[in-house]
Amino acid sequence: MHVVKVFLIFLSFLLSNVSFGQTIDEQMISAWIVNVQGETRTRVLKITAATPRSESLFSLDAIYGWVDGNQTPITAEVILSGKEMSLNLTTQPGSVIKTVRITPRIFEGTFTGIDGRTKPVTIVRASHEDLQAEVIRLKEDRISYSRKFCKDDPSGALPKFQAGDSWTWAQKDTRTGILERTIKHTVTRVTDTMIEGFDAKGAFGMTPDLMIRRTSRFTTTGEPRPVKFPVTIGETWSYTYGYINGQNEGTQTFKATVVAYEKVTVPAGEFYAYRIEGQGHWLDYTSRVSGSGRTTDWYAPCLKHLVKLHYSDGLNNSVRELVDFRIKH
Repeated sequence: MHVVKVFLIFLSFLLSNVSFGQTIDEQMISAWIVNVQGETRTRVLKITAATPRSESLFSLDAIYGWVDGNQTPITAEVILSGKEMSLNLTTQPGSVIKTVRITPRIFEGTFTGIDGRTKPVTIVRASHEDLQAEVIRLKEDRISYSRKFCKDDPSGALPKFQAGDSWTWAQKDTRTGILERTIKHTVTRVTDTMIEGFDAKGAFGMTPDLMIRRTSRFTTTGEPRPVKFPVTIGETWSYTYGYINGQNEGTQTFKATVVAYEKVTVPAGEFYAYRIEGQGHWLDYTSRVSGSGRTTDWYAPCLKHLVKLHYSDGLNNSVRELVDFRIKH
C-alpha cells in the first residue's frame, strides 16, 4: 500500500509540472538564444537534462557561452509557481540571469553582470538552423564593422580610450586546441595616467600605452610594454617587469621589434595590425624555475589593443585571439 501511495504521489508530481501539454523535459531541453539589451553579440544556452528537486524546482544540466564561441557549464534552474515558470542562470564568472516565461518559446527578465549593472534580457528557444543563422549574422556584422571603421591607417599613435570600450579574447593551448580561459576587459574610467575597468572577476587597470598593471589574476611592476608608441616598423625596445600571480612571483625580460604592418584574421574579424615579435627570458621566484620565451603580438590601431597574442616558453604554448569588442569612436 505504501508503494502504491508513493507512486501516486510521484505521478501527481509529474502531472502537476506539465504545461502547454508538455513535460518539463519537452519544454526546456533545447538550445536557447540569449539576447542582452545593448549587446550585438549573442549567447547560447544549451539545456540537455532537467532533474526534479521538489514539486516546484528543477535543476538543469546546461552549458552557456557565445553562440559563435565556446560554451561552459552553468548553474541553471526552473522554478514553478502556479502557471508561472521562472528560468534562473548563474554563470561561472558570476553573472546572474533571472527570467519569467512569456510564451512557451520566450523568457524575459534581467541580466546582472559581475559589475552589478543590470540589463534587460530575452531568451528564445532556437533550432540548429537558428543558431547557424546567428553565427553567420555575427560574422557578417564583424566584417561590415571592420570595413567601416578599420581602414588601412598605420598611424601608430597612442590610442584614445573611452569608457565603454571593451575587448574579449579566447586563449587556447596551441598544442591541444583546448580553451584555457576567456578574458574580457571593459573600460569604465579614463585618466591621464590610468585606464580603469573590470574583467570577468574583478578590477583591471592599464596605462594609456597598454601596460597592464593589475587584473583579477595578477599585478605587475616595472614596464610590461608589449607595444611602444608611436608604433613604427623597425622600432626595437627592451622591457623588464615583475609579476605576482596568485602564489607565484617572478620577472620577465624581453626584447621586441615591430616587423610588419599587415592584415590579421581573428574570430572578431579581419584587421590591419602591426606584428611585433619578441624574445627573452623569465624567472619564477616561487618555483625557482626559469627559461626563455618568444612572443608574437598583433596590435590593431583601430581597436586600440592587441587582437592576437602568441606566447611560448617551453612550458606554455598559447594563442589568445580577439573574439568580441565594443569600441567608442
